[in-house]
Amino acid sequence: MHTFRSLPFHFFLVLSCTQLFLGVVTADPISYNCSGNSYSPNSEFATNLDRLLLDLTSKSKDQNFYNYTVGDERNRVYGLFQCRGDIDRHQCKTCIKTSRDEIIRACPNSTQAIAWYDYCLLRYSDQFFFGHVDGPEFHFRDDKLGELPHDGEEILVMVFVSHMVKQVPRRRPLMFATDSSSFPLIFSLAQCTFDLTYDGCELCLKHVMVEIESCCARYNGWQYHTPSCSVRFETYPFFNGSAPHDELQGRLCPDDGTPSNPLFKTNLFRLLHLLTNRAATSGFYKSILGDDPNYLYGLAQCRGDLAPENCRRCLVSAVYDLREACTNSRKVVLWYDNCYLRYSDESFFGIMDKEGLHTVSDVGDDFNVNHPWHIFEVAEKASQQQLMSADLQVVDEWNRNYHAQCTRDLDSIQCSECLINLTAQVRSCCQAKRSWRYLAVSCSIMYQVTFSSTEVPAPTPQGIPVPPPSLGPPPKGI
Repeated sequence: MHTFRSLPFHFFLVLSCTQLFLGVVTADPISYNCSGNSYSPNSEFATNLDRLLLDLTSKSKDQNFYNYTVGDERNRVYGLFQCRGDIDRHQCKTCIKTSRDEIIRACPNSTQAIAWYDYCLLRYSDQFFFGHVDGPEFHFRDDKLGELPHDGEEILVMVFVSHMVKQVPRRRPLMFATDSSSFPLIFSLAQCTFDLTYDGCELCLKHVMVEIESCCARYNGWQYHTPSCSVRFETYPFFNGSAPHDELQGRLCPDDGTPSNPLFKTNLFRLLHLLTNRAATSGFYKSILGDDPNYLYGLAQCRGDLAPENCRRCLVSAVYDLREACTNSRKVVLWYDNCYLRYSDESFFGIMDKEGLHTVSDVGDDFNVNHPWHIFEVAEKASQQQLMSADLQVVDEWNRNYHAQCTRDLDSIQCSECLINLTAQVRSCCQAKRSWRYLAVSCSIMYQVTFSSTEVPAPTPQGIPVPPPSLGPPPKGI
C-alpha cells in the first residue's frame, strides 16, 4: 500500500493565513505519506510503534529534534521528529502531539508514514532511514497568485535563496536558516533533518533547488519538501523574527466576528498578497475578490513621496500586524506614518468616511494657534494633487512638518471635504500641542516637530500680513 496525499492549495492558503493572523499551531498537516506493508493492530509491531510515538512526543518538550528505535530486528520501528528552528518548545510539543494523533488516524496499520506540518515533521518506518536522503517529496505553489511581477525577478529570488541554502549544512545542530530582503520582497527558510551529515544535507538541498527551478521559481511563493530537507519562499513574513518594523499609529477593527467560512480567509490572504505587491509599485491599489455573497474589498496606499521598497516594507508590516491587532474583524483600517491598509466585506470605494481617531503629545505649543493657515494650506494642496498627498515644512527654531493625504479612491471634491472636516477637528483637539495626528478612514493630517539647527529665518516685515490660503476658514461654531 502506498498513499501520498498532498492537500489542495486552497487549504494551504487557509493554513498560512490562519497562522499569519492567529499565530497558532495548526491541527492539520500540509501533507502526509502512508506506505509500506500493513501490520496487525494487536501485533508486537503495533506495540512498539505506540511506544515510539509516545517517546517522541515526550522528548519534544525538551528539544527540536530526536530519533529513536524500539523493538527487536523483526518488529523494529525507527522514528524521528524535527521542529522548525525558529519555534519555541511549547509550539514544538504541540505540533508533535498533533502530528502523532493525525498520523495514527491518517495512516492506520501502515508500517511507514510521514506527516509534514508547517512547524514540524514526524516520521516512522520499519526500515532503517536515519541519515538517508530518500523518500517521497512534494511542492506547493499557487497559480492563482500568478507569477513574479517583474522580468528577471525569479533570478534575483533564486540567487538570494540559494545563498541562504548554502548556509544550512554548516549551521549545526539545527541545520536551519532564514533570510529576508525588502526589495525585492523575499522571506526564505530552509532546513535539514538532524540525522543527516553535512554532505547529506548539502545533497538534499541541491536536489530541491534543481526541482524548484523547473516547478516553481517564477511564482509568487512556493515551498518544496522531502523527508530530509525543505526550502520555502514567500513575499510575506511567515517565520519568527521576520516581520519588518514600521510602527502602527492607529487602527479601527471592531470585534465583529471573522467568518468561520474558510473562503473568507482564503480571499483575505489573496487580497493582502495583491495589495502588498501591487501598491508597492504605484503607491496605491484597490481590488475586489470573491463572489456574491463572499465579496471582499481592499485598498492599500503609501505616502506620495515614498520609495517602492519602503512602501512594500510598510505594507508588509501592516499584514503582519493584523495577527496581533485585528484577529476577529470583518472590517479593518490600519494607519502608519508611511502607509495605510483597509479591507471590508462591504463596498467602500469612492465613499468618504470621516470616522477616525487622533493622537496628541502632552507638550503645549501655540504655533498653530498663532499661525493656523499652515494647516489649511497643506490640506488644500493635498486635495489638488494627483496623488492626493502633500507635505509642508516651516522652519524657525524648530522643523515643523505637516502632512495631509486622502485615499485615492476619492475625487478631489470629496478629498477637500474630508480634509476640511479634519482641520475643524484639529482645532478642537490638537492645535495647541507640539505634535499630533488626526486619522480618518478616508483622509489624514499630521504635524510633527523636531529641533532645527539652522538659523532662524528673518521674520516677516510688520505691516505685511501673510494671508491664509483660499481653502477658507474653519466651519462656524468651532
